[in-house]
Amino acid sequence: MPQTDLYLCEADILEVGSLLFRQAAKVVPDLDYPTSSVLEISDSRALKRILREPKATLLFIISPRWQRSPLVTRSIEKHDRQVHFIVQKEGGPTIDLFWHSPREVDGVLAVPHGFISYHDCFWNPMSGCMEPVAEELIKTYREIRSHLVRGGKKIIRAHRQLIATKNVLALGPRLIDLKNNRRDKTRLVPVSEGVAVSKA
Repeated sequence: MPQTDLYLCEADILEVGSLLFRQAAKVVPDLDYPTSSVLEISDSRALKRILREPKATLLFIISPRWQRSPLVTRSIEKHDRQVHFIVQKEGGPTIDLFWHSPREVDGVLAVPHGFISYHDCFWNPMSGCMEPVAEELIKTYREIRSHLVRGGKKIIRAHRQLIATKNVLALGPRLIDLKNNRRDKTRLVPVSEGVAVSKA
């Protein structure tokens, strides 16, 4: 599964969205849906709105240039109600973009890392078999990756290479690993709220 690990922010996703929308691609947030019908975002204004939703951390990118089947959803009971969720690696295929909004950690603005990836093969419910993804999807993944990496900085963490995007670097936050910062006092930072910034 090709994957690029990144520290990215809302500005990066909006830039990627703009690039994708010009190519007739859509962004589908991984949310708890009341029915099997999912939200397909095709403009920057709607994307900006959904990025304010705390649960919209995983975004699926679809396009008529490579999509071979509808996304697959399943339902489960959650908090005494039925909710539908998108099944990864079934239907589509998709490019997956995972991100976290900035948060305050011990009074300092911090950004956890995310990623952009795709699965080499996906289950096509229309044909009933696993299929390789189309070359167009791979090409778009590389375009998005190039856009995000351009002007960024390579970060090495425990034998792992990550990229801090130029937009994240401009924010000047602390770059964190959520697994290692679970004990820190953390809270999500609303975009409208100013926070003291440190380059720690």
